[in-house]
Amino acid sequence: MLTTLFAVLALVAAQDGPPHECQADARGLVDYQACANATEPGTPFRNLALINLASIATLDGDFVRAVEIYDSVDFGPNRRIESDSVFHALRAHAFERVGRLEEALADAQLAASILAGGGPTQIPEIQRNPDPELAYAHLLPVLVRAGDATLESALAAYLALPADDFFTLGNRAVVLMELGQLDAALATNERAMALQPHHPAIQNSQCYILTLMGRAAEGLSYCERAIELAPTVAPIRHSYASALAATGQCQEAEIQLAEARQLEPATVLYREPINCSPG
Repeated sequence: MLTTLFAVLALVAAQDGPPHECQADARGLVDYQACANATEPGTPFRNLALINLASIATLDGDFVRAVEIYDSVDFGPNRRIESDSVFHALRAHAFERVGRLEEALADAQLAASILAGGGPTQIPEIQRNPDPELAYAHLLPVLVRAGDATLESALAAYLALPADDFFTLGNRAVVLMELGQLDAALATNERAMALQPHHPAIQNSQCYILTLMGRAAEGLSYCERAIELAPTVAPIRHSYASALAATGQCQEAEIQLAEARQLEPATVLYREPINCSPG
């Protein structure tokens, strides 16, 4: 389970401490499902547990479940939520992936504002922005697809963050790809690959970036290796479908696209057909 809390709840009335089920164990971890099960709807600790469960589902790519959980959070008329940038960025990402674009943009804009120093000022900086890299990685694609005016400043702030480890470089390559900066994305992903040459996410990114650059024939082997390593990950199936379609292998591309749809039926991108002309 994640240890980062994705939202800080400020209540109008003072509240008692968390119930036993919502307390961290000896490892510092919280069982958020147990916490949600043990608390009443609308109570602060149940809401906090649900927010974390939804955020975990988002990070796992289970966007249907994530949105269902986000929607189930009930703060009631006498409470309010003061949320951090990661919470809003992740919810923006989940909303966009199921086609709720207006809500996605509103959350992405709010996350960018918090990262820039806005938002709930009574919450300390470290709690408002627990992971700026993660927040920017999820909000920037939403801003760019919406053509939002805050994109330029948010992107500049993101690129100013340090990026030296495999995980950060891999995520940054994906963000740059989604922003259309393909040369920079490829160079960044190759830096990540030098650190972790056999990771399926890096292999997948290499395949998809090369396909977008018109070099799908080079990308196919990376997708094939990624599928060997992680056969049930929908984005890898979609990348492979895109590379196959770009090389004229239309029937094979449809098979892979169908796999992606089956793995993530609510993801809007996978419902869209991939153009293919038989080679």
